[in-house]
Amino acid sequence: MKTIKYKKLFKNNTFLVGMVITMSVVICALFADFITLHPYDEINLADKLQGPSLRYFFGTDMYGRCIFSRIIYGSRIVLQVGVIVTAIQLFIGVTLGLLAGYYGGRISKLISFITDITWAMPAIVMSLAIVTILGPSLTNVVIAIALVGWAQFTKIIGAKTQTLKNLPFVDAARVLGESDFNIITRYILPNTINQIIGHAAVELIKSFKFAT
Repeated sequence: MKTIKYKKLFKNNTFLVGMVITMSVVICALFADFITLHPYDEINLADKLQGPSLRYFFGTDMYGRCIFSRIIYGSRIVLQVGVIVTAIQLFIGVTLGLLAGYYGGRISKLISFITDITWAMPAIVMSLAIVTILGPSLTNVVIAIALVGWAQFTKIIGAKTQTLKNLPFVDAARVLGESDFNIITRYILPNTINQIIGHAAVELIKSFKFAT
């Protein structure tokens, strides 16, 4: 069964495109020193504003710096931002989703209200507004992207948790005296891993786009 699922996964064009983009960024980030022909910060005014050539694949900027080298080395920043942002979104979104889905009631309504407000805002506009308020820096970019992207995790995990919390194996855990924390972390969270991984991959690609 697992082999069949993997075969179907690799026939999914969206998955393949996302995997190629992600692996390309990872490879460029790890092997930037070997891929590039020039240091990314090397200034050569004699070669400024050159067009693409065998020496400068993407040409040069106004200071004579190799644009290709700067893009390749920039992939390290893109990868760093993407991983950190996705990790923060996972922590916030999954935590709130588990709480909202498991407890329901007022807790669910409060979390849903905050989530809906965040989700209703255009991501790019909200990110730019946060960066404008906090100031232009890599840390602020990470904060901005993370604060606008966790809502979808909350919705997805919250809906899955609502389905899982009434299943027999969860009821059995309650009868045996398991605490809410143990039920959520040992019985519910592991059964949401597929949703978490799938959506995390999508958000990682989105973070690459924002970071560039």
